[in-house]
Amino acid sequence: MRFTNNEQKLTEKELFEFEKEFNLKLPESYRNVILEYNGGSPEKNILMEQIFYFYL
Repeated sequence: MRFTNNEQKLTEKELFEFEKEFNLKLPESYRNVILEYNGGSPEKNILMEQIFYFYL
């Protein structure tokens, strides 16, 4: 899956500071996504559109 509209990548330090500020610990898998893509949107998923229209 590719992401579009993602901004500059976060650093480990920035993510750590976020977790510290909000007193939480994000799951490792989610941290990895944030560090890699920093938000953004997944590209259009054609398969999901076909499934959606099939059930209309």
